[in-house]
Order: sequence, then structure tokens, then C-alpha cells
Amino acid sequence: MVKRLFLLLSLTFLNAGLLRAQLYDQYNHPELEWHSFDTEHFTVHYHQGTELTAFKAAKIIEEIYPAVTATYNFKPKDRIHLILRDTDDYSNGGAFFFNNKIEIWATNLDYVMRGTKNWLRDVLTHEFTHMVNIQKIIKSNMTFPYGFIQWFGYEKERRRDVVRGFPNVLVSYPVSSVNMPVWFAEGTAQHQNDRARFDYRDPHREMILRDRVLHNRLLTLNEMSIFGKTSHGNESSYNQGFAFVNFLVEQYGEKVLSDITEIDSHWSSYTFDGAIEKATGTSVDSLYRRWKQQLRRRYTRQTATIRAHEHKGRLIEKEGFANLYPVFDPDGKYVAWISNKGRDYFSQNRLIIWDREEGSKKELPVSGVSSSLDWSPDGRYLVYARQDRDRHMSSLNDLYLWDVKNEKEIRLSYGLRGSNPSFSPDGRSIAFVSATDGLHALNLLRLPQNPESETWREVAYNVTTGRLLPHKAETIYQRDVRVRASELIQLLAFEDGRQIYHPRWRPDGRRIVFGTAVEYGRNIGQYDLETGKFSILMKAREELRYPVYSPDGAWLYFSSSKTGIYNLYRVKSDGGPAQLLTNVTGGAFMPTVNNRGEVAYACYDSIGYKLAFMARPVALDASLARYDDDYPQSVPVKNFNDDTIPEYATRPYKTTFTRTQILPRLFIDYGTVKPGFYITSSDVLDQFSLVAGAAANRDLDYDLYAYAEYKKMAPTFF
Repeated sequence: MVKRLFLLLSLTFLNAGLLRAQLYDQYNHPELEWHSFDTEHFTVHYHQGTELTAFKAAKIIEEIYPAVTATYNFKPKDRIHLILRDTDDYSNGGAFFFNNKIEIWATNLDYVMRGTKNWLRDVLTHEFTHMVNIQKIIKSNMTFPYGFIQWFGYEKERRRDVVRGFPNVLVSYPVSSVNMPVWFAEGTAQHQNDRARFDYRDPHREMILRDRVLHNRLLTLNEMSIFGKTSHGNESSYNQGFAFVNFLVEQYGEKVLSDITEIDSHWSSYTFDGAIEKATGTSVDSLYRRWKQQLRRRYTRQTATIRAHEHKGRLIEKEGFANLYPVFDPDGKYVAWISNKGRDYFSQNRLIIWDREEGSKKELPVSGVSSSLDWSPDGRYLVYARQDRDRHMSSLNDLYLWDVKNEKEIRLSYGLRGSNPSFSPDGRSIAFVSATDGLHALNLLRLPQNPESETWREVAYNVTTGRLLPHKAETIYQRDVRVRASELIQLLAFEDGRQIYHPRWRPDGRRIVFGTAVEYGRNIGQYDLETGKFSILMKAREELRYPVYSPDGAWLYFSSSKTGIYNLYRVKSDGGPAQLLTNVTGGAFMPTVNNRGEVAYACYDSIGYKLAFMARPVALDASLARYDDDYPQSVPVKNFNDDTIPEYATRPYKTTFTRTQILPRLFIDYGTVKPGFYITSSDVLDQFSLVAGAAANRDLDYDLYAYAEYKKMAPTFF
């Protein structure tokens, strides 16, 4: 009996590990110390290091509560649980509408398919909109949200001692009381509402939609209704849903969103398409056709001059939709970048090196790069960041070198949460961005003379402020870090939420430039290493991204959305007007310049980021790139103030279960009807969950099932 029990437990742990490894952040975190506090409508739960984000989130979500609930004329019946996490270098949010909880990761979103806005306000409004409009359309109630029709069939028995053969038919069909396509769910969450709107049709979203329209690749209405595509396809469901919902609001007013959800909340509404037709008086297919025609007319008209005078250089990589962060080696002979060529997701990338003289491309055995990259001044090393699991199974960004000469990878850190590294002109230091609880800091890693030496330094970062500490972690509010460095220096740490993007050195080594933002749009900032001061170098309402100096320091190259379309520009380092270098209908990003003045960049074209090359670009006539003269004025101005954050009375977290759900089931088993049910419940942090089921027929042949999961420790117990 003891042996059988041990075997059962061993298999349980093994299976749990295999299953959980397939899901993001499904690892247990017993090292976290959770706390809770209450606001008028929410109970907020957070762990050490996320207190600032939790307090700010509580303020924000209470501010948006009246606007979102008024838009849909619906208030959730139960108190909603808001959970803040910062266990991973991961940016997302989720609305678990049946469980009455919202989860938010504190890391700010920096995604090559989206523009810049205030992350916390945007994601909270997005997820709370999900919570409200989806709970409103539940046709039954939160206790009985859905059920199942199930049928088991069996092989014909072959022996007298076998009561029933092995199951050969297993059918389980869910009957849901929720009926909402992806395009409407995500479209309304991005549209938000007139009184609480922190998202907008940024130039990235417009680029993706415009490109699909001009290349006749717009998703159909059915394709917009589901996920399960590539990264690009899934993002297009979000994007087109946002644009289509905006179209509905333009045609019928914002009240149409509440009307649609109200109609769909009744059992008499069999299809969501029918609810839209009843609310608008027009079939959804007809609305889609009108919207598609409107888009084609608009984008064809606005890009007519650009298409007649397009200037983008030569595409050197057309395959894959994520060819990103190109960088010339110091001699200008090679270009390195990351590419997902032949793969379905942005994260499935590889490092590529293009030999310009031979025309060959070499794929390096490095995958999952999560940042921009840079060459060392001697051309021997590439530096980049990619994610790995730490001892708590958190997925964090760490720095690595690729030794081009010896063709091997050298790890520079453990637990650093560092990204977007850049070599100093003398090759002795690497500038990089560190992150914690949504806060950014600019740091320097001084390399040892031999990067492969075992010169490891043990330091810590304060998980609340992101400040570097010159000693090992001493409390749970500090994060242990190991770096292969002679010295680790923190240059700049923002505690107001200002973000730092893709730092690059000025060739004289005296300044570091980078993209920076704290609200809508991006500016170009700089840090002066001699004075130790930060300042804004270039400021505009639009997006200014990816600044990089020419090797001689004479020019600053960057990408700007000033016309409504991203193009490459350059300005003289000592001042002067900006010169337009590209004229594209998609977008031009991430320039890199060699000592001959040649430029490589990421060109968004034909459903994805390609790699383009220009030999000594010259200034173009800016009038030929006109697209939307009023674009800068369309960028929202800051419409919030989060400078003052209230304090809340907190308490240690106590296990709190969500509403118990009863899921009816109609079970057809060996020709008999077995009505029954499932019961499910879990605590809000998913540390404990329970599922039980029962079914019986008129002969009192019954089935019983129960399953419990305990996840407060490192292993999961069942």
C-alpha cells in the first residue's frame, strides 16, 4: 500500500510539472507574501514589491468604475478581486468574469504592434470593461454560468466477464450562457468609453489595419471572431475589432454597445449577429461590408501620393513577420537581427547574421531574444537579453553575449531583469534598462577584462523602488542578482513611472540617448554621464522612437510618426531641421547606420516586419509623405493625475474563495440518461481549488468525481 501511494504521488507531481510547463506563469510562488485591502467596490491583493502599483491601481479603478458601469448600464453584483503580480518580465492583464477577479502584471507594455500610453490606466479600463459587458450578457447567472451535454459510447464487449467495453466515443459539448465574439469583446475593451478612455487608434494599430486593407488581407468577420492564429493574426483580431467597434459607435452612438449587450443577455437572443441586427436594424454582414469599403476608400485616398513616390530601399529579408532590431557590426560588413522566419509567434525568434559581401545569412543557436541587441566595438561580441527561469521559476530577462569568434553564448547575469543592452564606445561597459513593479532604471555593467572569467558580483535590487543595493538581498523586499562584472552602477532610477526604451551611446561616450515616455507618445531623452543629469532631447506629441547616432556622431537617426505613418528621419547633432529618409505606406523603425552612411531598418510591409537596406539615403521631399496633416493633434493629451496616491489599511491575505459554481450536465451513458452536475470553487489566488461531479440514472447507477489542488508550496499537491 505504501509503495502504491508513493508511486501515485510521484506520477502526480510529474504530470503536474508537465501540464504546468505548457502555461505561462503557472508555477507556484510560495516565496510571495500577499496582502489585501478594500476599496468601495474592490478587494485588492498584492505581494511584496507591488504595493505602489496596487495603491495606484485601486485609485484608478475606482475612478473609472462609474464611467464603465454607466456605459453598459450594469454593475457587478459581487465585490471584484483585483490581483497585482510582478513575478515575471511579462506584461498583460486578464478578466476572469466567472470568478469575479481581474489580474494585472505590473510590467509596462512595450510591444512592436502597439503605440505608447499609460499602461496601468489602459489595462485596468480594458479589463474592467471586459468584466462589466461580459457579466451583463450572461443569460443565466454567476452560479450557473454554463453546462454540458455529454455522451459516452463503448466498444462491444468480447467476453462474458466484461460488463462493458472500452469507451470509443467521448463527446462533451458545453452549453454556455455567454455568447460574444472576440472582435466585440476586445473591440469594446479597447474602445472603452467617452468618460474613461486611455487607449486610442495609435499609429501602430493604424499601420497594421492600413497594411491589411492595401494588400487585400483584411480578416473576414469569422476570422475576427476567434483567436488561435499566429501572433500577428491574433493581434489583428484585437485591432480590427477595435476599429469595427469604433465604426459602430460612429454610426449609431456609444449607446449601441449597451443595447447590443442588453439584447444578447436574454435567452431569446440565439446569436450575437442577431443581437447586433436588432440593435442597429442592419445585418452584421452588411455593416462589415460598409466598414470595409469605408476603409478602402480612406486608405487608398490618403496614401495615393506616398504610393506614387514610395522610397524604402531594398528588402533583404521578406520572410517572417518579426524581423527586428537590426544592427551593423563596426566594419559595416555584417548585419545582425532577430527573426521569427518560419515560425508562428514573435517569441519564437532566432539571431540572424547577414554577410553582405557573400550574401549569406546564418542562423545562430540562440532563441527567445527579448530585447534589442548591439555589437561590441571590436566586432567580437553581440549583446542581448533573453528570458530564463530563476530559482523561484520566475521568467526574467538576463543579459548574454554571443562570442562570434568562438561561436558560443556567455551568460552575464542571473535575476537581473535587464534588457535592451548597448555597448559603450570603448567596449568596457554595457548600458541596459532594469525593471521592477513597472519602474525603469538605467544601469551600467562594467565588463571584466575577460568576459568569460568567473568574476561574479552579488548585489540586490529593491523590489519596491528598483534601486540598486551594493550587497546581497537581506529581506523579501530585495531581489538577489548575480552579474559577471567588475562593477555594476545605477545611473538613473525613475520613481514616477517614466519608462526608458532602447538606450544607445553617443560615439564620444559622454551621453546615452533613449526613447522615454510617461503618458501618451514617446520623446527622446538623454543622460549626461559627466553631469549625471537626465533631460529631454526631442519632444513632440507623436511617437519618437529608436534614436541612434551615426558612427561619426554627426547625425541622430530616429523613427517618427509625425505624419501618422512611421518613417525614418535624421537631424544634425548640433541642431537643425529633421530630414525625411523613407516614404512608406507601412512603417519604418529601428534604424542602424554604418561608417559608410548605409542604413538598415525594420520595414513594416505586407503583413509584418521585413528587413530593409538603403545605400546612403538622402533627404526626401517631406510633402510627398503627407498622410494625415492633423495627426499630432489626434494624439490624446494627458487626462489624468496620478501624482497623489491614497494610502490604504492593509492586512495579510487570508484564503478567500470565489463564488461556487454549479455546472449542470446531461450525460448519456450506455444508452441511459444520467443527469448530474459539476461543482467548482477556488480561492482568488488559485492556491487552492476544488472540482467535484456527480451523475445518476434511474437505476441508481451513479458516478462520483472529486479533484482538489493545493498550490501554496513549491510542488502542487492533488
